[in-house]
Amino acid sequence: MVKAKEFSTPVVVSLSSGVLLCEFTDMHKAAEWVTGQSLHVHHFTLDAVWDALRMAVLAQHPDVPTDIEIVNEGNVQEQIASLIATHGPTLELAKGSGPIALNPEVGIPQHLKGRTIPIGGQ
Repeated sequence: MVKAKEFSTPVVVSLSSGVLLCEFTDMHKAAEWVTGQSLHVHHFTLDAVWDALRMAVLAQHPDVPTDIEIVNEGNVQEQIASLIATHGPTLELAKGSGPIALNPEVGIPQHLKGRTIPIGGQ
């Protein structure tokens, strides 16, 4: 069983800072890996999810930033290059054991509850 996996540094820093520095799908996969559970897109609107992600990353890499300068199209590549120069191109994350228990309906806005139908696996 795989206990750890390498992710690009921008993906890991996206988890620790809450600022998307990579493709959303890459960050989503890393978030599910480090928490050890499925996360739905709307779960990323919850502070508890970001707190759990930040804590999981910092437990393994206490030196990654949690607060980065504003990123925009003009400076994103410079920001990423600086992070890679400091931390290397990839960082290893251990697989989580599900520290945050969320069902698919947690985080759905109140006005959509009752009109939302979970599809698939869970």
